[in-house]
Amino acid sequence: MKKVSAVGVLLAAMLVVPVSAAGPMFHDVPSSHWAYSYIQDMAQQGIVAGTGSGLFQPESSVSTAEFSTMLCSGFYHDEHHQQGHGGAWWQSYTQTMLSEGILDGTKVGSYYHQHGAWDKTTVEAAISRYDMAQMMFQLLSAQGVSMPNEQQRQEAREQIADYDQIPQQYRTAVECMYSLGCITGKDGSFCGNDSMKRAEACVVLTQLQEQLGQSGGQQSSNTQQSEVTQEDQIAQWEQEVFDLVNEIRVENGLKEFVYNETLAQTARAHSEDMMERGFFSHQNPDGESSSDRITAAGINWTQTAENIAAGYKSPEAVVEGWMNSPGHKANILGSCEEMGVGLAISQDSSDIYKYYWTQNFATIQ
Repeated sequence: MKKVSAVGVLLAAMLVVPVSAAGPMFHDVPSSHWAYSYIQDMAQQGIVAGTGSGLFQPESSVSTAEFSTMLCSGFYHDEHHQQGHGGAWWQSYTQTMLSEGILDGTKVGSYYHQHGAWDKTTVEAAISRYDMAQMMFQLLSAQGVSMPNEQQRQEAREQIADYDQIPQQYRTAVECMYSLGCITGKDGSFCGNDSMKRAEACVVLTQLQEQLGQSGGQQSSNTQQSEVTQEDQIAQWEQEVFDLVNEIRVENGLKEFVYNETLAQTARAHSEDMMERGFFSHQNPDGESSSDRITAAGINWTQTAENIAAGYKSPEAVVEGWMNSPGHKANILGSCEEMGVGLAISQDSSDIYKYYWTQNFATIQ
């Protein structure tokens, strides 16, 4: 029987980043934008908003006023509600941040403590990466999140090429936020005087949520325990994707896929390879296609297909993303009989995707 691979036909359709079922919320943030999923998520939660006329302006700088508003919306909603709302539009937000200690050590906070009043120009100016790191550090500390130990901070110092240029008052915040992966560098340097863009702010807001959600106010210092937990999470999420896909097939009057561990191992190896070698493609840097990898695993197939995705933070999200893409949906509802799922989760704080997913499908002779 002639062998047929779906990958060549569907390659362009498969190379996607996370998409929302509702489609893009902003005209200037298409689904191909690197920060699309972060911006969509933060906007859907009401933590960030557009700038008018359906735009988000992802490359515009964030001011201290705007970042204070984002933090209040995401983490201090009740405290902000108790503040008065007189003065400039941002004053109740910055006042909340001041009262909670989040502005301590920042340019805006230092000015207020010295003069007893807000400096409008500074508040509305672009926030530096130094001050953003400082506010993030103060927020996580106030929420009871344990900071990295000295060894972890030393490792962060060694990774930051321009560490010696960081002012003393910002070093603790930069080290801790860098070590936790809440904020990353630029080509190996921190570049603390640069401003933070609106798209980047959505990423760091997501990182703050993950720190608070994962830790529940407590960070485990047991590395071995964290590794075991991640392995368990990967296994659980792979199974959830498999189950969700079979539910969809049953709803569409199709037979369920048969689980194939070899296909799962092949899928997992490809996810790990994409993560480790920094590419996102069905063809790896060695020129091997998905059908090549499946064949190399010892599977004698008559039909294969592959779905990949990056950046989706849950089984439900990645399956929804695939089902909203015609090429991926065709594979899920296709005629292959067996399937395996592979997930890799990056620990690299500079990896904007973090989650790498692969589905391998096959009909076996």
